[in-house]
Amino acid sequence: MKNVTTSFHAIKGLAIIMLLHFSGTIYSQNTDSTKQLTHFAGSIGITNNGISVVPTFSFDKPAAIILVSVGKNRLSFEPDIRFSLDAKRTGVALWWRYKILMNGKFRLNAGGHPAINIAIETDSAKESAKAVMVAQRFFGGEVVPYYLLSKNISVGVYYLYAYGLQEDGPRNVHFLTVNTNFSNIRISGQLYLQWIPQFYYLNIDKKDGVYFTSRNTC
Repeated sequence: MKNVTTSFHAIKGLAIIMLLHFSGTIYSQNTDSTKQLTHFAGSIGITNNGISVVPTFSFDKPAAIILVSVGKNRLSFEPDIRFSLDAKRTGVALWWRYKILMNGKFRLNAGGHPAINIAIETDSAKESAKAVMVAQRFFGGEVVPYYLLSKNISVGVYYLYAYGLQEDGPRNVHFLTVNTNFSNIRISGQLYLQWIPQFYYLNIDKKDGVYFTSRNTC
């Protein structure tokens, strides 16, 4: 267990170092080359349930989330790294996203990514069972049409398809949501709330269901 946990921490540390090195490299470039980028942003946060893009796959325990977005005009590269604080689960998705329609009230985005999910598992039925590291790899794509009702309210659809590369895990995942985004809701002073209620349909290897969830951020 000690060796597995150490390796897991090493993976997390390497990912963070790569992101910091990547951001440092960008800022250390000369002025002419940085003008080629239209945006660079990043955030590090802690959540109480390690929420995934698909709510059904949430960690259900405290987790850290590292998000980075760098790009030029319509195209962006957006690494998404999430790991539980007990060092037993992590997920990395390397997103490439493109804004197909970005003017007017109707917007359309699309993206694709390779991803890997890693978990440390033990067989609870065996007293002397050793912890093993299990990795699942995916290729995925998304389509995101939405309509701006006002400056702070939008309605839209999100569709994600992921194909699993391993035979002993999910192979075909379809995730479809219908959602509304209420942003910049003033609570008090400089405190604002974002509320995103959504209905979603999830199909994993022909096993499906319809669910409701909502996400709040301040």
